Amino acid sequence: MFTTPHGVGVYDRPGRKEKELAIGHYYFLSTLTLDGQITKTYEGYACYWQDFLDSGLDLNGDGARELLAYTETPWQTRVPVVVIDGAKQEPLSSFAAGNGGARLFQMLQVGDESCVAVGSHKGCGLFSLTKNAYKWYLPGEVFKSSFFLTDLEGDGRPEMLIGQRDGFMLAVDVDGKVVRQIDVGEDVLALGALPTGRGMILLASTASGTRCYDAGGRLIGSSPLVAQRLCPATHQGKPALLALHIDGRVELLVRAV
Repeated sequence: MFTTPHGVGVYDRPGRKEKELAIGHYYFLSTLTLDGQITKTYEGYACYWQDFLDSGLDLNGDGARELLAYTETPWQTRVPVVVIDGAKQEPLSSFAAGNGGARLFQMLQVGDESCVAVGSHKGCGLFSLTKNAYKWYLPGEVFKSSFFLTDLEGDGRPEMLIGQRDGFMLAVDVDGKVVRQIDVGEDVLALGALPTGRGMILLASTASGTRCYDAGGRLIGSSPLVAQRLCPATHQGKPALLALHIDGRVELLVRAV
């Protein structure tokens, strides 16, 4: 990669059996085969691409999940929902989000509403694409640094993991209630989660490495990995993570058998 990616994910291209990587930069989005061969580059769309592995919603019924991007100005950030097919890119809609970096824009279904989990340094919340309004929004949390969406409780309702610069990791449910607080001990750069046969493993990456916790918040291990972003993925049909390094490298993390 010639520039640092702003987002990385997997794209289900209609008509193709194999999934493709989607790497988002500022002025372009590239899709690649899983062995790294570029299959398509979409240029000229001046926004930061954010796309997530095996997540999102098929809003227009074409068989492919839509992707998310965002544009920033000094006064406002807007999030376009974008359709990508084999020949073109087409914005479906957009909405305003709080300014600030370390973003989470991930689509999910909550009841009968299509929603987007939104996170930035200036706040986080759940935006309903169905009703074109926020279901809830928590503003003013200047310590927020990183975000990840996972079903922490295993009840079919996802929680938003929030990393903070004061060293804490929070889990907030789809109603905006804090259900877990973990003291990581230093600035949280990136968050991730991997389901296992014995429950969920939570990962919190910091400048000194990555700490691993069980779903209850107990420290169970550590790694020297330092990631600026952790994205959900699959490997041979099983949950995995993509670790995005500060130098633009992407590393696939899988659970040890």
